[in-house]
Amino acid sequence: MDKKRFLSLFNEEDKIEVSAIFDKIQLAEKTQGEIFLKEFYPPRIWRKVQDIQNEIYASIGTFGIFEHAERRMISFNCSSEYQMPVKVLLIKTSNKFQRVEHKDYLGSIMSLGIKRSKLGDLIVIDNLCYVPCTEDIASYIIDSISKIKNTPCKIEILSSYDNLPEYQYDELVITTTSLRVDSVVSGITGISRSKGLSALSSGGILLNYSAVYDKSKLVSTGDTLTLRTYGKFSIKEIIGETKSGRLKVKVLKFK
Repeated sequence: MDKKRFLSLFNEEDKIEVSAIFDKIQLAEKTQGEIFLKEFYPPRIWRKVQDIQNEIYASIGTFGIFEHAERRMISFNCSSEYQMPVKVLLIKTSNKFQRVEHKDYLGSIMSLGIKRSKLGDLIVIDNLCYVPCTEDIASYIIDSISKIKNTPCKIEILSSYDNLPEYQYDELVITTTSLRVDSVVSGITGISRSKGLSALSSGGILLNYSAVYDKSKLVSTGDTLTLRTYGKFSIKEIIGETKSGRLKVKVLKFK
């Protein structure tokens, strides 16, 4: 596969990032050795890389620690996913009376200057947060963070991937006039469509991890919406209509 053909598979905004992936593919084909990309990629990237398996002379693997992980590392010619350069941190906050949310954990880590691509999906259960990260930053996070949202915490590296948690969701049923992204965002957040348009124009709304600016863009079942300050949501299914003709949509909110 030539580079022009490979890059044509991806969005314009991703082409610098995926250019490095192409270089690793070429290296994997040439050496037939194990190659790891030391970042986590969203589905819009790793799924397209998987799709070219029959067009390259290297085996492709992805690994995100959790079953059904969205953010995943990519490898070539890897015999075991457990060889990938990834660690899982367990952050335990000590105050059970103050709610510490996903955004608090992620914000604290990224405030250290760490790129989002160095982290996988975070799962929060009660006062625990499981954080997949590239192995080169694990010790730095442990040494640099002692509090999350003013709540003392302890951080350790898990020695085993046994008994990892599953994703936690809150199930919502929203109503919307259509599946246009501005209408769906309004249904999820309760804000007016005009405020939703402001969020769109500022890049505060991601559809499948890409900023969306076109208010008429349609949302489909299985899509992931990330809304600044509101969290991440998965569009599960359309379950019917109201008497007034509005769509009833089941949405899962990631905890």
